[in-house]
Amino acid sequence: MELRPLSLGEMLDRAVTVSVRGAVPLALIYLILMIPSAILQFSQAHENNNVFHELTQMAQTVLAGQGQTLNPEKIAGILKNAGSTRNGAEQWGLSLLSLLLSFLVTSAMIVSASGIYLRTPLDFGQSYRHALQRWLPMIGLSILYALASIVFSMLIGVAIGLVFVILMILSSILHGVGTIVGIVAISAIVLAAGFVFVLGFMAIEVSCFSCVLERQGPASAFASGISRVFNRRGMMRSFFAGLAFIVLNIGIIIVLIVGVVSMNELLHLDAATVAFKVIVEIVTSIFFTTFITIYYYDIRIRREGFDLRIQAQTANETPTATMT
Repeated sequence: MELRPLSLGEMLDRAVTVSVRGAVPLALIYLILMIPSAILQFSQAHENNNVFHELTQMAQTVLAGQGQTLNPEKIAGILKNAGSTRNGAEQWGLSLLSLLLSFLVTSAMIVSASGIYLRTPLDFGQSYRHALQRWLPMIGLSILYALASIVFSMLIGVAIGLVFVILMILSSILHGVGTIVGIVAISAIVLAAGFVFVLGFMAIEVSCFSCVLERQGPASAFASGISRVFNRRGMMRSFFAGLAFIVLNIGIIIVLIVGVVSMNELLHLDAATVAFKVIVEIVTSIFFTTFITIYYYDIRIRREGFDLRIQAQTANETPTATMT
């Protein structure tokens, strides 16, 4: 597969091709994460199915026009009763295990997807051996981004608060004009925050790839992701790639919810519901990992001439998936 600058449509098309080609090895790698996840989901499946059933019946009654309305207190009671039956320690333990494993599995998925895309595939063991070396740096990187997210959220909150105060002052002075100016200002802040959020999301993904494939430390990978995404030349391309990623994710979530509700109503089988969710999660993870892999290399091709470096390396007959 030729390495060259790609359009967004070409990246999506290649993501499908690479996903199909690497479906088996990537699925095997991801199954490590699905063991505690499947146990957690299965332990909650019967309870969740009952919740879905009760909420569906309530919605059907309202839509049928039988003189009833949605009762927020009844909905809250259903959700509260569902949560009260769970074993807190067990749920927290499995959730923590899944979180820690996710960094390892993500690293292995990145290594494997990169090798498949560059046609230098690594087997299951090789992928996880490399991932183990990057496990702790990936955890450190996630902590850095968590802190950055908190700071960003606080800044947005402060900005909106200041605009709201200014809006109140302008409204008392200019009446209707001040209100319009305030609404426009708040809308501009929200749009800017959304734009930065999408770019920040893509920066996180690029940082993860930099950490794993280029063996960068958490701080270096953090800076690398920011500099590669938040730059004048490629910012809009990164925004549209991130927007496509998020929109596709929302679509898959909708499909998953509809599928789970439908299976619950038709089959009433906990195992079938969990199996459906696991399959969707695996397929989704494979596709999005390959998409970000292609996006990551597209950035490096445009900014660093990575394709030329690969060609030179191939001429010397020493290809590698983790070339820095």
